[in-house]
Amino acid sequence: MILDLALGLATAPAGRTYAALRRGRLTWPEPSELARRDDLARALWDDSARLVRVSD
Repeated sequence: MILDLALGLATAPAGRTYAALRRGRLTWPEPSELARRDDLARALWDDSARLVRVSD
């Protein structure tokens, strides 16, 4: 499960980078449309950097 992934006991199938736990099973779905948006990813990184007082 997720612990297996964290410990390196489970690996992602080729071409998959997103893991989800569904009904107690580790799955490898496609990321949502929002998760694939570069502008939102950048905003998240920027917000996180501000929270820990790190800048580019």
